[in-house]
Amino acid sequence: MHITAKLLRRDAEDQARNATTEVRRRSAVSRAYYASYHRCQRWEALLPYKSTCRPRGGTHAQLIDRLSEPNPFCGKALMDRSEALGELLAKLRHLRVIADYRLEHEIDRKVMESQIDRLKQVFEKCADPDT
Repeated sequence: MHITAKLLRRDAEDQARNATTEVRRRSAVSRAYYASYHRCQRWEALLPYKSTCRPRGGTHAQLIDRLSEPNPFCGKALMDRSEALGELLAKLRHLRVIADYRLEHEIDRKVMESQIDRLKQVFEKCADPDT
């Protein structure tokens, strides 16, 4: 079966709804990031002009950098969306790193819900051509 960002999103939202332990909240936070990452990756591939920035770091940091520095030939509307997506993805990634690697930091329900809210924002930004 082919897995999509949309399926990952549903899984993150299901995990969040049923998260009765911190372990489950951490899993929902992580899954929300990966759903957003794959959705942003797909959205970026559809841009008429690719970013000319030369990002460093791993593939995740590179995507965030490219979204944050879109090609001006895309026009203001797409540039604004791209920059907003880069900012959202960076925030999602930050919380994912905490959830997956910083076990000394608590992931409470409020943190998890903010991650799910950002996930929804990413999908809305990628879907709405007028924002």
